[in-house]
Amino acid sequence: MEPILYIGTYTTGESKGIYSARLREDGTLGPVRLEAEADNPSYLAPGADGRSLYAVLETDTFAGQPGGGVVSYAVEADGRLTRTGAQSTLGAFPCYISVDPAGEFLFVANYGSADFLPTGASDATLVSFPIENGAVGAPLQKTSHAGHGAHSERQRCPHAHFLDFTPDGRLCAVDLGIDLIFSYTVAPSGALYEIWQTRCFPGCGPRHMAFLPQAQAAYVVNELTSDITLLRVRPQGGYMPEDYYATLPVGFKGENLPAAIKISPDGRLLVVSNRGHDSIAVYRIKEFGELGEPTFVPCGGKGPRDLVFSPDGRFLYAANEKSDSITAFAVQNGALSPLGEVAHVGSPVCLKSLPV
Repeated sequence: MEPILYIGTYTTGESKGIYSARLREDGTLGPVRLEAEADNPSYLAPGADGRSLYAVLETDTFAGQPGGGVVSYAVEADGRLTRTGAQSTLGAFPCYISVDPAGEFLFVANYGSADFLPTGASDATLVSFPIENGAVGAPLQKTSHAGHGAHSERQRCPHAHFLDFTPDGRLCAVDLGIDLIFSYTVAPSGALYEIWQTRCFPGCGPRHMAFLPQAQAAYVVNELTSDITLLRVRPQGGYMPEDYYATLPVGFKGENLPAAIKISPDGRLLVVSNRGHDSIAVYRIKEFGELGEPTFVPCGGKGPRDLVFSPDGRFLYAANEKSDSITAFAVQNGALSPLGEVAHVGSPVCLKSLPV
């Protein structure tokens, strides 16, 4: 059966929640259908068993209380979603969600408000939740970061933006507001224990990461400086910045905010979405993780927020937030060939596929 592409959105316009469409053999999408009504389900994560889907609700209030929300769904045999639970994320504007490989815990990154709270603390937090029969349970632990960055507007306080598991089973968290990457171990209780920090270039605003285990390397895309940092895994743990690569062509002077960074299933290509330049930067990955010279492919829309490869790596899809569109590209010999717009969805911002 054809895999299903689930689409997270912002619901301030025409969108009403989470949508789905079948991934067809020729790279096009089947009919788009609304699967679950929700407020700003901006990031999604499949369950470890493929029978659940989790979403953050990127808001500043949930169920009448301050903070965003997290919702769990059962994935039915036909791909439809049935809500199984919901919890507060104990912080504002949750923007990333991940599931541990064993499927026992769920972790959420709260981007947080624009400044520190009156208490002097930040609501940019990492929160862990138990998964009980596929449903999200009550929060277990809240972890806060501290400090500020060099950018006077975007880095007045911490802004957690990414957390996911590394190939060796650590939980890695990226904080855009303080230019730090944190590594944690996860206790059997779901609690986080910090073990390493990696400091990024001041003012770069690290956003998302991608991992290349065969080269003992990782990459972080920097939102505020439109570049990529190649990180080398240190023998003692954590990462060491090794090199930098621009996500924009030489001479571009407009505003730009890179967003997604993804590696193809065969580990040969790395792609980054450019919001502003409205392009996809494409890099060939060399043997030891270094990147070749980029090519730049128009994304076919405006504000490309997320990218995802099809499970077989033959196609790439872009969620163009500002033009309410999903565009597709054939992946051929390390290059992208545009297939055009394959779906109209209001403010799409996250794409996840499941082999339902």
